[in-house]
Amino acid sequence: MLRWLSARPEADPARTGLLGHSEGTIAAGLTALGSEDRPDFLVLLAAPGVTGEALLLAQAERLSRAAGVPDEAIAANAALQRKLFAAARSGEGWDAVRRRSWRRSSPRSPPLPPTTVTRWPPRPPTPRWRWRGPLDALVPRPRPRGRPGEGLRAGVRGLGGRDLQVPADQSRPPLEKALAGKPGSTVRIFPEANHLFQSAKTGGIEEYGVLPKAFVPGLPDQIATWILARGLDTKLSE
Repeated sequence: MLRWLSARPEADPARTGLLGHSEGTIAAGLTALGSEDRPDFLVLLAAPGVTGEALLLAQAERLSRAAGVPDEAIAANAALQRKLFAAARSGEGWDAVRRRSWRRSSPRSPPLPPTTVTRWPPRPPTPRWRWRGPLDALVPRPRPRGRPGEGLRAGVRGLGGRDLQVPADQSRPPLEKALAGKPGSTVRIFPEANHLFQSAKTGGIEEYGVLPKAFVPGLPDQIATWILARGLDTKLSE
């Protein structure tokens, strides 16, 4: 895609970037790190700055709490998640955690349908998709000169203050640390935004379908302003 875009006569190959949201930030980050057709900048919305394991634990806890799930059930689910992650990493104990996951975990949780059993993989994920995997690529690491992704000069990360799927208070510190000293890069918080960057009241997923189908005020303009400013000065500092 980047090669095709860069070849267009109306496009400037020195000012070509990627925008990704949520899991799309993973694809954008991996492209920037691993492609010879490297983008000049990234705009990542709801980008996690922690490992997949840490993110999913926080996500489950906050979504459950917002839905009114009792503390006991939240703790039980977290314990089950940790066993699942451990089994995925080590390849041991997968059958046991698989069986336990089918059982009803609390009075508020209805029994899983029999068809769920067939959807569970009979063995843990392959090493390519184990839990210290794609999400970690979003936190920049030092790279030897000349490696793919070396041309990436700046990026902006947008986080929603009411996002319960990628909590801003969890991801903001590691992202800011990773971007420290990188001219033109910034992390911006939109206080009222949920995971879809709608103006939200609670951030719960039950709001997604009933809130207005519109971004929080200022989001598109801020993205456009940041991109246009990069076209004037690649040393942009914010």
